[in-house]
Amino acid sequence: RDPRSSLCYRAVPYGRLQLVMLESALEQLLLQYLEPYVDGIKRDSLHFGVFQGFLVLEDLQVKPEALAILGWQSFRVRNGKIKKITLSIPWTKLYSGKVT
Repeated sequence: RDPRSSLCYRAVPYGRLQLVMLESALEQLLLQYLEPYVDGIKRDSLHFGVFQGFLVLEDLQVKPEALAILGWQSFRVRNGKIKKITLSIPWTKLYSGKVT
């Protein structure tokens, strides 16, 4: 066990630690569900966006096997591009009230 990491966790307020854990879980979930279908996801930009409360992924290439993964085995993507995916996450509202 690294003593520096335990000091880091003690320095983070209880609510903030929960938020960091939630952001990390969301980051892993997005990567898990998007990476099989597209190329071009940069982990650093995804992490930064999640911590800021928004996520923008741009210029993603659809993988040739994306349709086969979805059950369309007889089809392959020759050239597919996703221009932009935008996701907004109102972190402060998760603790304070309703999320719309």
